[in-house]
Amino acid sequence: MQPPTVSRHAHAETLEDILSRKLFKSTFVVGGMTLVSRVFGVLRDVAIAVVFPVGAGTDAFLVAFKIPNLLRRLVAEGSFSLAFVPVLSEFKERRSGSELRDLIDHVAGALTVALFAITAIGIVAAPLLVAIFAPGFLDDAERHELASAMLRITFPYILFISLTAFAGGILNTFGRFAVPAFTPVLLNLSLIGCGASHTAQPIRLRFNSTGVKAGTAKRFQVLRMPPAIAVIEISRM
Repeated sequence: MQPPTVSRHAHAETLEDILSRKLFKSTFVVGGMTLVSRVFGVLRDVAIAVVFPVGAGTDAFLVAFKIPNLLRRLVAEGSFSLAFVPVLSEFKERRSGSELRDLIDHVAGALTVALFAITAIGIVAAPLLVAIFAPGFLDDAERHELASAMLRITFPYILFISLTAFAGGILNTFGRFAVPAFTPVLLNLSLIGCGASHTAQPIRLRFNSTGVKAGTAKRFQVLRMPPAIAVIEISRM
């Protein structure tokens, strides 16, 4: 008696079903986590609007947050992600585990050095950056000085968020989507908590600027271990 055979068509349908389930699961996870992040983003904006009245100090904080956030969109979630993730996926599929580890090591080292240099330049050139992005502040020396001081606090955001994007790209390549999609919540919680921690508005503004940096550092800290686990998996390939 011959064992039952599975036709090539039936096998293809099985693979299609598996891929469909994986696609649905990853879409549901990313969509759900993104929704949670957006909800906390709205709560963050509401908290900022309630805690910080309209004024020069609030304007200075928003400018200090906008500048590294713009660089984040251009660098961390823009050109770098578009260039790195396809190359990493290709190495994962076509190269050996040791070559994949070497790629991750070299990119991590070069990216960290470049980000430290960019961060140092941004901190030193904070008054110039404020003048470029908010030229109206030049007419108000106090507001320009406050925005420059807070930008020096928030500018390391670009360092941590770029490393977070790097770690998230590794996780996404290995099919792990939940943690990278959830980590923006940590930044929003940090901003809400830091903004409500002090009663004096100038202290609140500076403390909220620290919250930008602390929240992004926490995002990177959360993402740091899962990529390490993924690299361990590479060594077993």
